Amino acid sequence: MKISLHSVQTRLLAAFALVTVTTLAAAGAGLFSFAVARTAMTDLVEEAAPLAEATKSLEATSGAITGQLAAFARSRDQIEATSAEAQLNSLLADASAAVDRMEAAGLNQGDLTEIQTTLDDLAARVADATGPVARKLEARETRGEQTNAALRERQEAATGLETELDTASSADEVESLLRAIMGLNLIATEYAELDAVTEAEAVDALENRYLDAADELFVNLAILGGSVSDEVRVTVNSFLERGEGETGLFDLARRELTASENADYAVEEARMAGAMMSQVVASVAEVAQTRTDQAMASGNSAIAFGTVLIAIIAVVAVALSAAITYFYVNNNLLKRLTGISRAMSALADGDTSREVDDSGRDEIAGMARSVEVFRENAIERQRLESETAAERQARETRAKSIEELVKGFDDASSRALNAVSEAANEMEMAANALTESSHGASQKTADANEAGSTAAQNVDTVAAAAEEMTSSISEIAQQISRSSDIAQQAASRVGEANHDVRTLSDAAHKIDGVVKLINDIAEQTNLLALNATIEAARAGEAGKGFAVVASEVKTLASQTASATGSISEQITGIQDATQKAVDAIANIGEVISEMNEISTAIAAAMEEQRAAASEITRSAQEAAGGTRRVAESIQGVDATVSETGQCAAQVNQAASSLNTEAEDLRGAVARFLDGVRAA
Repeated sequence: MKISLHSVQTRLLAAFALVTVTTLAAAGAGLFSFAVARTAMTDLVEEAAPLAEATKSLEATSGAITGQLAAFARSRDQIEATSAEAQLNSLLADASAAVDRMEAAGLNQGDLTEIQTTLDDLAARVADATGPVARKLEARETRGEQTNAALRERQEAATGLETELDTASSADEVESLLRAIMGLNLIATEYAELDAVTEAEAVDALENRYLDAADELFVNLAILGGSVSDEVRVTVNSFLERGEGETGLFDLARRELTASENADYAVEEARMAGAMMSQVVASVAEVAQTRTDQAMASGNSAIAFGTVLIAIIAVVAVALSAAITYFYVNNNLLKRLTGISRAMSALADGDTSREVDDSGRDEIAGMARSVEVFRENAIERQRLESETAAERQARETRAKSIEELVKGFDDASSRALNAVSEAANEMEMAANALTESSHGASQKTADANEAGSTAAQNVDTVAAAAEEMTSSISEIAQQISRSSDIAQQAASRVGEANHDVRTLSDAAHKIDGVVKLINDIAEQTNLLALNATIEAARAGEAGKGFAVVASEVKTLASQTASATGSISEQITGIQDATQKAVDAIANIGEVISEMNEISTAIAAAMEEQRAAASEITRSAQEAAGGTRRVAESIQGVDATVSETGQCAAQVNQAASSLNTEAEDLRGAVARFLDGVRAA
């Protein structure tokens, strides 16, 4: 295929290729930026972020180990110590796992070795603290058991001495027993105070006071001699032995203090190791954060660079596309195509005056030349069509003149014949209608004559019935007037009954007030009887008789209150019944009033009916006379109708003859016009 630089196809393909190249450049820049960003994100996700997470986990674990060491040092028994030790071992395992994750995340060997060394040192310090803490707790538990046993022995010995005190006969014996009991309590206090000591000097002071109290206790027991049983002496000796020797409470307290100091020292060493590891981890955390920040900065830079590059290429592509669109497509291709399109539209509408001038050498110029050929052919076709149209117009004008003449004659003859035919038809229809009317009128006059006779008889009957109805209405009016008087009397009686019932209701209300007064008096009497009963009780034997009287008065007051309550209930029932009677009487009064109004209305209506009946009687008599006169007139009409029927028959015959002649004339005219059109 030969390529021409003047071809529209070549130019458009070149423009599209240029736009495609800029698009590919933008895509390449984006891919490059995304590749750099992906490298940075990969470093962030696979190394920097895991390292930062492991470092934070190790920092948190280190702090938790320090706190757990404090809890381990404060353990009060072996159970708490075992639990704290298990927590420490678990935290150490978590720390070791965090170190492994840091190694997997790519931490440099120097930092990794330093962290591992500090972690191993911390684990060793924790193991070193386990022994002293265990010995401290063991000594504390042993001392606690000894103290509890000593307190039980003190209780037994004190109980025995108190028993001897109850049977003592001399003051010296009582004094010695009391001193012995006080010595037991003092020594027990010294034993108990060992729980609060924190220094060895305090233990020595408590032991010296114990020895003094023990010597005094021995002296008092020696003074008492046989007054104290052997069982009590054995218990006292066992109680005193709890504080003597290497297994005594004071030596146990010293060993506990020593173990506690050793444990505190070991725990402090472990805390220092933990603090050292925290410092190392903090430095590594800074490194991890720096790597994370660098990776994020690198990724952000790559994304920003790619964004700017893509934006620049996009702007260039848009500018290039806009230039191609405006300068080549719009001002060249579309402008020329628009001119050709307008010329073709004008040719389609029959306008051949628009010329197409395109001096180019591409496909659009070829289209313009083709359109110009179409325009010249259209001009020649219009000239030939004008000549043919002139000849056809002359023939059509002559034929149209003949057709108009024929049509005018046809219309005139048709109108005349139609008028004649319509007139004949109308005459025939009128004659038929007149004949039918005469027959109908004859029948109607006969019927009217018969109906007039019947109506005269009926009117006479109606007049007689109207006179009887007038008499009945007068009687009904008298009865209604009487019932209205009776209803008024009943309404008056209902009003009097309503007044009496209301008087009864007022009396019931007054009785209710009296009952309430009696009830109040009964309550006051009951209160006075209660006060009298209280005063009689205070008077004792002298007031018993008065108390009996007060009790009877109280009983009577209660009965009075009960009776008044029953009366009040009855009065309430009477009031309710009275109110219902008042309401019922009021309703009856309203009904009677309505009956009175209805009776009055009926009386007025009956008066109107009586007047109407009188008018009906008079009208019926006049109608009877009119009916007789109508019957006489109908007989004259019957004769006239017979003559009209004969005239209508003659008119009908003449109309039929005229219609036949008109049809014959219409056929002759049609044959004449067909001959003219055929010529």
